[in-house]
Amino acid sequence: MHDWILLSMLFDWGSARLTINFRDSKSKPVSLIAENVVSFIAPKKNEWGRSDSVNKIEAPVCQQDGVKLVLIEMQSGDAIQIFAQSFIFPNAT
Repeated sequence: MHDWILLSMLFDWGSARLTINFRDSKSKPVSLIAENVVSFIAPKKNEWGRSDSVNKIEAPVCQQDGVKLVLIEMQSGDAIQIFAQSFIFPNAT
């Protein structure tokens, strides 16, 4: 998912579902979905400079309470943290 472009994030409060839309390396739209979200943090400080590109995504890490954490590191230096019960990842191409 390196160099994918982050386009948007949509949080549906009622269903606790977060949909993150990307454009992959072939410019195809793809989405990462987090279900039963308990928290997400999405800073936009651009500490490394402005960028909409993903640097890396760390696989889900199970926390002590059973909630999983996915970390999306942007090439801007920002780290998006998503805490949810489950994740649906797009097929990496």
